[in-house]
Amino acid sequence: YMLRGMCTKGTVGFFPLIAVSRNVDISLIGIAISIHFVLGAITKPIMGYLYDRLGAKLALMVPFFLTGLLVFAIPFTRNTIELLTVFVLVGAVSHVSPIILTATADFADKNVLTSSVGFIYTCHGLNFLSPLIGGVIANEVGIDASYFFYSFSALLGFWFVLKMEK
Repeated sequence: YMLRGMCTKGTVGFFPLIAVSRNVDISLIGIAISIHFVLGAITKPIMGYLYDRLGAKLALMVPFFLTGLLVFAIPFTRNTIELLTVFVLVGAVSHVSPIILTATADFADKNVLTSSVGFIYTCHGLNFLSPLIGGVIANEVGIDASYFFYSFSALLGFWFVLKMEK
């Protein structure tokens, strides 16, 4: 969850910068960010449904992998439509909190469930590092490279999901 948070915090945080660098109108940037979050709100129940039907591992594999691929694609977009489309699609696939929290409730010892949820949110809070790391990368190498870091974060999360037993 922390790795997904690092990916999406940086992706959303730096989106205005990459969009402006490609001459995207500021009002379109705002609309894209809103759609990104609206799609996340719409797909959260779908994520819960996937958990019910597929289990935690498979329900997490798909969004982590798709998020990593889509974020990796952002620097390769060639025009405004491609950039905005890929960005809003990240919003549709990256919001996995229903899966994470439901799996915690299902698999954690009931005596430490509250502590487990608190630990998850603490780890998720560590994603404040993402804009800092992304900013250093963008400053030293370029903004496109920061998106490769964000993609790596999601794909690293995918790798950890592959290691899950269930």
